[in-house]
Amino acid sequence: MFSKKNKVDEKKELLKEAYKLGFEVGYYRHYESVGWVRRKREEIESIAVQEGILDKVREAYDRGKVDGERKKSVDLIDERKIADKHKNMPVRELAAIEIPDFQPKFFSVPRFLRKNHK
Repeated sequence: MFSKKNKVDEKKELLKEAYKLGFEVGYYRHYESVGWVRRKREEIESIAVQEGILDKVREAYDRGKVDGERKKSVDLIDERKIADKHKNMPVRELAAIEIPDFQPKFFSVPRFLRKNHK
């Protein structure tokens, strides 16, 4: 009885993992046929074949991919709405918006521009 429950939990986790991978591929538009995505998908599908749920895993992956693409579209629309909101804002109000100072950690002044270069 206990081992049967573990099998069900393992199958659920496998389906969740396939969905998450599909979602990430859809959202970030990763290539499916090369690199880490391909390896991860093959790994998930090989386990699914052993468990006898390959069709369900593929379905979960495809659903995640579509959901990821939709979420990305919604996020882009929201970003455009925010940009449009600031588009007609007076310069004084735009200047009042605090933007944190950003300087990449890898940035440094080139040696020939430093005062005491050697």
